[in-house]
Amino acid sequence: MTISSPGSAAEGLSRLESLPLVHGYAGLGEEFSTEVFPRELRGAELLHLNRAGCALLDLDPDSVDPQQAVDWFAGGRQMPGARPVAAVYSGHQFGVWAGQLGDGRALLFGEIRNHRGETWDVQVKGSGPTPYSRGGDGRAVWRSTLREYLGGEALAGLGIPTTRALALFTSEEPVYREEVERGALLVRLARCHVRLGTFEHFHWTRRQDLVRVLFGYSLGRWYPHLLGLSARAGAFLDEVTDRTASMVAQWMAVGFCHGVMNTDNFSILGETLDYGPYAFMDDFVWDHICNCSDHEGRYAFSKQPEVGLWNLLRFAEALQSLFPDTAVEALMEHVNARYGEAFEVSYKGLMAGKLGVEVGAAGFDSLLDSTLDLLGRTKTDYTCFWRELSQCDLASTPDRLRARFAQPTDLDAWWPAYRAFRSDHPIGGSVGESGRQMLATNPRYVARNYLLQEIIAEETSAGRCQRIEDLLEVLRDPYGEHPGLEALAEPPRGAQKALSIGCSS
Repeated sequence: MTISSPGSAAEGLSRLESLPLVHGYAGLGEEFSTEVFPRELRGAELLHLNRAGCALLDLDPDSVDPQQAVDWFAGGRQMPGARPVAAVYSGHQFGVWAGQLGDGRALLFGEIRNHRGETWDVQVKGSGPTPYSRGGDGRAVWRSTLREYLGGEALAGLGIPTTRALALFTSEEPVYREEVERGALLVRLARCHVRLGTFEHFHWTRRQDLVRVLFGYSLGRWYPHLLGLSARAGAFLDEVTDRTASMVAQWMAVGFCHGVMNTDNFSILGETLDYGPYAFMDDFVWDHICNCSDHEGRYAFSKQPEVGLWNLLRFAEALQSLFPDTAVEALMEHVNARYGEAFEVSYKGLMAGKLGVEVGAAGFDSLLDSTLDLLGRTKTDYTCFWRELSQCDLASTPDRLRARFAQPTDLDAWWPAYRAFRSDHPIGGSVGESGRQMLATNPRYVARNYLLQEIIAEETSAGRCQRIEDLLEVLRDPYGEHPGLEALAEPPRGAQKALSIGCSS
């Protein structure tokens, strides 16, 4: 790793050893988490330090000593101020109640409140076994760790709520999955690690008293604006519903497939959590399955909105003790209606922005349906289509856009109706302004699977670092042009399209 020589922290910023960690969640007690000391990851190396992650913690990146970071995050030594705990939770996995789960390879070191008033969890993934490992080794492998490191930064650049990353470590330690792989470690940052499945855990173990404790803690930390309400439980359920609907709508708009939408992988803040076999859509396939372990297609791209609702219905069940005078069926009916409206408003608004048209104009639904039908029939690259559409001159033939289609006549049949609609109903009041807004809405760069695979397969640390830096540069500003890095905007070709991503990590 290339890093400036460590020195004094810049004014107003912290050094690693003086991060002001607090332990609100650990303070809830042993029913919620278990103290676990992390195990050394043999031959660990700090491969990459995320400066954007440092900024979230008010940490001076230039003061970080790489060996010190290895010792405290991956070396099995006590980090000053840390109190590592593994959290317990339960959940539904692929629609089936899985019972008790928990942090089987992750430890929460503590929380940090930055100068903007945000509180961030500092969690280490791949730190060894915990009481919730279910016989596993508690390790993470290089490929999945790299994917999560870049996946969160990619969604953050797109403005989608997500966990973030602070540091990425590689190692010489062998980890056994389908084959022998190298162990790795991620320092993950999240505003919240409480999951829908955390509430499910206490509900289905008949600890309604602890449901109330977790509810109170959640309001105090993440929803303090609800504390003064007499109907705060209902307001809490509504806000989690709205946030989840918005998150899934944003996934759909950018062509993001999560891959494992289990209830234990959903945050109560509606933030993208647990990057497993995710993918950004290449050729548009409405029923695309990005997870090769998802044999029945439960988490196919097209099913993500309904799965988001299904998870929230399980959440409503888990909260029923907070509504003693309301039947659970009524709660679920309420969530169903609210989610449907929130998702539709969010999704259609986002898609109108991508098309550059007013969402409320008569005929919008028909235009949106015909556009998605065009992409689905032709299996055109999703990201490239929208970006090229943003740059089209409505007064001329869209030659560059036509070049994206195997059969341009399909686009030619669609184009006149689109051109007329956008001319009559441009977002922003003019065709020119609509184009400018589309360029700020339709990214040029996304974290495509083949780009991630190229980094995973890179053999040298220097090569990996450079590839990570290049990709992070475009992912942090996915709407910019980035001269010299244009190749990172290209869609996959040939064998690059045939990548298989599974749950194993």
